[in-house]
Amino acid sequence: MSVFASADVEDLSAAGLIGPLSSNGTRRVHKRRLNSSSDEENSHLPLTPISSTSSFSVTEMYATIPELLDSLATLKYLGFTDTAANQIWDRWSNWPSTPPGRFGVDPDGEIEFTDVAVGHLRGFRDQDTWDENDRSWFDFMDLCGINLEVQTAIMDPIYKRIRLTESCYFWIKDTIELRYRGLEAIQRASRERTMATTRVTSRTGYSSPDRHDRSSIGGPSGSAQITPSQESGQRSISGTMRMAPGISSDSAFSNACRSAQNIPGSIILYRGLDQARLNAFFDDSGAIVGWQDMLSSPPTDFLRSQAGFYFTVHRDIAETYACYAKRRDPVQSVVIVQVIVPNHKIECLSSTQLQKTYWPSEEWKKLVWHCRNQKKFPSQLQKYKQALLIIGTIATKPNKVYKNMDTFAQIDETCVLKTKDGRNGVQYVFNGDEGQEFLEDLAPGSVTVHPVSGMEFTQWQREHDFDN
Repeated sequence: MSVFASADVEDLSAAGLIGPLSSNGTRRVHKRRLNSSSDEENSHLPLTPISSTSSFSVTEMYATIPELLDSLATLKYLGFTDTAANQIWDRWSNWPSTPPGRFGVDPDGEIEFTDVAVGHLRGFRDQDTWDENDRSWFDFMDLCGINLEVQTAIMDPIYKRIRLTESCYFWIKDTIELRYRGLEAIQRASRERTMATTRVTSRTGYSSPDRHDRSSIGGPSGSAQITPSQESGQRSISGTMRMAPGISSDSAFSNACRSAQNIPGSIILYRGLDQARLNAFFDDSGAIVGWQDMLSSPPTDFLRSQAGFYFTVHRDIAETYACYAKRRDPVQSVVIVQVIVPNHKIECLSSTQLQKTYWPSEEWKKLVWHCRNQKKFPSQLQKYKQALLIIGTIATKPNKVYKNMDTFAQIDETCVLKTKDGRNGVQYVFNGDEGQEFLEDLAPGSVTVHPVSGMEFTQWQREHDFDN
């Protein structure tokens, strides 16, 4: 299936914002015509047609996107070398006729394209590394057939603190899935543009030639909307993409967003992630309906066998996670989720509903060790299974590190995630259905999702690069 709808390609071609299909199965597309937030995110880039753009500026203003979602070009886009991509594509193309079939290709297909891509990595998993020595990471990525661009992104020293929370295999897999979600978001936005155009032309019988002109945007936010044409009196549709419902018009580093950090009587929780992961988080009206998109699967620091909602009180940690996703997939939109929780909502929780545990207590070590190893809780830890909310120190390092420990006593301070200024990171973990009900019961507007603009990301990287 094509990433871009054919009618959308026609419109973008007419505006000069998409290039011809290349022999390697890719197209150059203007960065403001990608996913549903790309126009806002990249509003600093002029909508210059590709034919009028210098070769230097094309790299800055245009992204190279696979023509087909499940293709050899996509495997290379996801991060594989030519050799590895060809091996995976050969397996996908010559899939056996016996079940399970390929999802989207074979009747009753059960195997996703990304399953086959990730399956290629599993053959090397026993050689995975989480060593602080960067060389071992590069060697493992070479073994897995990961190209230099993705290797460089994963190993960017700005993000080493976050990278070492997991293993090399984890980040390769996460990057592949991240990039594929990004392509799916581009595909959805392309079809949305086509449907919006169809609705306008069916109502008016007229399609404005200036539909890709930013002057047709109504309002300061740059949201795509139908506006009366000042010259013709007809109605036209802006070619910009509508900001996804529920996404705040205040960017993550705006003054309005930052001012929310100082609300008397409340604690502010944060989480940074790619926007595509929140595809079903909001309905068309912007109401939150898909809390499951925010769940973290077990085993995690404080949850042995249940999924939970993890947030941090440290904005800098959330910023680093969001920007690390952007660094590994430059065309992906990333966001910072902010949750405003009144202190009284936490204070009124019972001693059973609320538990707290911090480094360097023995109980914190026991909880992390038992959860990460998915071991049965001793009686001392049973209270955490019943808790609605657990507040405590954030652990770092992948699960395999804890599996290699004979006892919880081997956990030391290197297993504690630090903030930029060296403090112990603190997280709020909401457990299961009861935790979701707590979050859903917050006042309207307490949960907001703020996009990171392209200029904000660039500035953040520049500021943090000085630290290395």
